[in-house]
Amino acid sequence: LCAWGADEIYEAQQQGAIAVLFLPAGRFPEVEAQASQLRGQNLVCHLISERNPALHAEVCQFGMAAILCKPLLGPEESGLLDATVTVAEQAAQLVAQQRQQELQQQQHQQLLLLQQQHQQQLLLQNQ
Repeated sequence: LCAWGADEIYEAQQQGAIAVLFLPAGRFPEVEAQASQLRGQNLVCHLISERNPALHAEVCQFGMAAILCKPLLGPEESGLLDATVTVAEQAAQLVAQQRQQELQQQQHQQLLLLQQQHQQQLLLQNQ
């Protein structure tokens, strides 16, 4: 049983279903700094380095991953309402924010490229 991405990890943490958490090394230093706190909560946390390229790429694709100790329950079955934000939840939120920022940067770069192409076309037309 596995969970991929911030949303699934968040839900798994809420339900106490995470056995092992995988984070990409070097991508989220603020999360890496909390790895010892995660271990202190009896949560095994592995930082996956680029020395294992296949696993590193897969974890980077989703931001984080986890092996679960039990299947996730649906919202009605879980009985979870308001829970305090734990370190793992904060990590999931940070990953989600980082992915959103990366997406915004990619969109900005695409816009700049389109503007440059348009300017080049205008220059060619004026020659």
